[in-house]
Amino acid sequence: MDDPIDSYGCVKAPHAGSAASLRARVAGWRARAEVRGAWLALTLDSRDALDSLEAALSSGLGFRIHHAEGRDVTLGAWFGDAARGYPLPAGPTHTVGVGALVVDAERERVLVVRERTGPAAAEQRWKMVTGLVDRAEDVAAAAAREVLEEASVRTAFVEVVGLREGHQHQPFGASNLFFVCVLEALSREISVDGSELAEAKWIAFEEYERLPSYAPGTVYHELARLALEAARELARARGVAGAAEKRARLSHRALPLGPKFPDAKQTVWSVSLVELSGSRVAGSADVSAPATADVARDGASLAGGEQGKL
Repeated sequence: MDDPIDSYGCVKAPHAGSAASLRARVAGWRARAEVRGAWLALTLDSRDALDSLEAALSSGLGFRIHHAEGRDVTLGAWFGDAARGYPLPAGPTHTVGVGALVVDAERERVLVVRERTGPAAAEQRWKMVTGLVDRAEDVAAAAAREVLEEASVRTAFVEVVGLREGHQHQPFGASNLFFVCVLEALSREISVDGSELAEAKWIAFEEYERLPSYAPGTVYHELARLALEAARELARARGVAGAAEKRARLSHRALPLGPKFPDAKQTVWSVSLVELSGSRVAGSADVSAPATADVARDGASLAGGEQGKL
């Protein structure tokens, strides 16, 4: 049975063995008109696996390391038109972070934390909960998960209020996308994860505004300002019984990827007009559950990462 070929015309195959055996396999692949390159997957769990990696890299067949995680390494090689160079897509280039400002709208206060480890720990800085998005995890789910893991507070996702792109001073040279989210508290009791946090507490909006964490005019000061502005809007809506106010919000829904991938969905974010009311943001949902579920329009059921963190 032939090895599978992906949409770039590359064979996808595991690799183990000598440079000579790899050359024989590549000769067979290149005899197939539709093959233009190859991906080799290795798990570096033995001396033999390390020898196989060295053999592939020194084979003269053009294999190079494309990406790696833990002990798993993927090599890529292009057999097509040499004038095109190496047209295969680059390996992962970004990390994704979330900041979660949790709002207790009824008492007009927000949740802040002080980290035990991480970039903010040395400064003893009070800030919103932050973290990195896990593989195959939605931004809204990641925000709720981080709050639940670090402070044991259940939340309902409300909206994304800002996005920061960072290319300098990031780990390993990867760029970072940082989503600032507002979530509404569904519980108030705090229980701190001592491995990550030193402290967590509720503070009034006014106190959050006066925190000396970030210099005015800087990136993180602006992101914190946007989050607090949205928190105040939410509290105002909750404080007036029966009141309803419409505002633009960045909302999300899960859509099918297409007929070729019937079980796959991806999240689309778009600006829409939604209603803030005295009961709760229309369509918001408890996303503090640890298991991942589908994301639906305006926050139907969702499941509830250090540069890249606020």
